[in-house]
Amino acid sequence: MFSRNGKISEKQMRRMLVLSVFASSIFVIPYLSARLFKTGIFPGLLVFCVFSCIYVSCIYGIGAWYEKKGDSGGFVKVLEDTGAAGKGLLLLQVIRLLIRLAFYIILAISILGEAQVPFMQEGEQGSIANLFVVLPLLLAALYGANRNVEKQGRIHEMIFWVLFVPFIVVILFGLREVDYRVFVPHWDVSFRKLVLYGYALLTFILPVENYLYLRPVLQKRKTTVKKEKAGDGTEQGSTLYGKRQNLWVSYTAVLMTILLTVVLTLFLLGIYGVNGAGKEEMVTIAIMRYIRLPFGVLERFDVLMVWFFMTGCFILICTTLYYAGFLLKLLCKKIKRIWLLAAVLAVSLGIVMSLPEYSGCVMLFLFYGVILDIPLSLVIPLLGIGLSKQETEEEEV
Repeated sequence: MFSRNGKISEKQMRRMLVLSVFASSIFVIPYLSARLFKTGIFPGLLVFCVFSCIYVSCIYGIGAWYEKKGDSGGFVKVLEDTGAAGKGLLLLQVIRLLIRLAFYIILAISILGEAQVPFMQEGEQGSIANLFVVLPLLLAALYGANRNVEKQGRIHEMIFWVLFVPFIVVILFGLREVDYRVFVPHWDVSFRKLVLYGYALLTFILPVENYLYLRPVLQKRKTTVKKEKAGDGTEQGSTLYGKRQNLWVSYTAVLMTILLTVVLTLFLLGIYGVNGAGKEEMVTIAIMRYIRLPFGVLERFDVLMVWFFMTGCFILICTTLYYAGFLLKLLCKKIKRIWLLAAVLAVSLGIVMSLPEYSGCVMLFLFYGVILDIPLSLVIPLLGIGLSKQETEEEEV
């Protein structure tokens, strides 16, 4: 859609969700699955799939409630209009996005370090040298985050297939190396831990909640109503805008993306080995070293693929920064958005410099997700529903 109406198409929204969910999960879930579930990979990921279906359904259900209420701004508009309590919840959303942004920056640094990019210092994610190497990516993300939602949609459309290229290559050239015993169910961990770990992995599909930001800016469906023929014999008609487009496609696409991540995780662990993957922090990148193209075209295939992986990091950083700036602009209307974005990025870099090495960061972020981030992703919009109902009751009185 190229009109400047502040709206995006359902296709654009779908791709924005799919890219963010895939990029945030595919780099981390293979490593954590091997480390947490050990040889019980298949049942563990099955539990994760069940939790994912429940979580995605909850997010889409909450979005449907706001749509039914008829609020064109969604839960963000409700929070903005409900006084100090609503603004406090908006600030809490910004803090959550800021923490998530710091983790995504560490993820980008770790991917570059795994590919042995020059000047990268291994094991020191927050070092000045590493931040300088990743600085061009951060500046590009800052520029992209300062664009409007329509340009965000176009960016995602342009690079949608790029992120999937490495995994298509892995499937094509790595199938003969897969140990299919990884698909056989084992029960190396207790059922209680299986459920807990499956729930914990939801931390890495939390970009699903971006749907609540995107739904209000989704272009409504066009319907043309024919009129009677005019005096000159030509038919005239008028275009009406009804309900927003059918969202079952995007809902299914998000679930299929999570399923794709699970399937790729099984293939990656089948090729690399569960025991080895549990010790390899960046197994998704490391496995590219074992892919051999026909005729010896490339000796270091992982070096080429890292640039495809960085598009995923760009998406994560850019979109997270965009939503943080969007919410902060509602709280600080007099400050230009570019300065708000720069402040968010600066604070995130400060957090990055104070965090431990990547393996410690992953476990810390996982623990934070289990205790706070996952519950808050549902509680905050649900509190918005409560505040909205309370405001309606007060108006009626």
